[in-house]
Amino acid sequence: MNAVAITTNKHYLTPLKVVLYGLNKTKFIHDIVILYDVYFNELEELKSKYTDLKIILRQISVEEYKDIKWVNNHREWHINPFYRFEIFKLDYEKILYLDLDIVILKDINEIFDQPGNFRAVELAKMTNLSYVSRGQRGFNAGVMLIDKSYLNKDIFNNLCKLARENIFNGNQKVFNMLFTNIDFLDVKYNLTTDILTVENIEKAHIIHYIGENKPWDSVFSSSFCQYVKRLIGEHLLIKVYNIYCKELNEALK
Repeated sequence: MNAVAITTNKHYLTPLKVVLYGLNKTKFIHDIVILYDVYFNELEELKSKYTDLKIILRQISVEEYKDIKWVNNHREWHINPFYRFEIFKLDYEKILYLDLDIVILKDINEIFDQPGNFRAVELAKMTNLSYVSRGQRGFNAGVMLIDKSYLNKDIFNNLCKLARENIFNGNQKVFNMLFTNIDFLDVKYNLTTDILTVENIEKAHIIHYIGENKPWDSVFSSSFCQYVKRLIGEHLLIKVYNIYCKELNEALK
């Protein structure tokens, strides 16, 4: 069996609704494991709403992370970013981890047919400089396809150990420290907003709104971080902002 895994809490209820709407619209057929820290009633409401989806609710063992620290550098985390390590406790053939700052536009069931033990989309060249060692080709940890050989307690413990050895501003550096030799996915499965082109947008199955500013709680002018704005023309940002707003409006109906 395969599954999508998501980490969330009540603060991220709105983007969670957008992701579940996208999975339902594109007829996702595998399990969807929602990992949460503190239970909130809307989880059951969403499970009841999307009866065609195989939603499984699972509480995170928060005590295991109490001694892992992080710093809010440029962005404010409203959930412990290292809760993402919970995915390595799940018993599936393959797990597709998904961040919540995404929209799902096309079928992603096919992604589970990709070969390899660990697959993700390569970081943009400029972003790569911030997250990995010189000469390393890093990956964006917002969409990761991980097979059973890595879904175990040893990997979980190694990630926690790395996270405890330093103070990070998120989990992406830690993942790139442990997984240094991976297979890259096609960018269409994780089109981050720092590599937008007209062609990429048309082909995208997933668009990923990176950075500290998010479109679900901002008007257009403040929905993208300065880094993305410096790289990408306004016409493309308007296009993907409108895509998000359309998905959001439909998800909230």
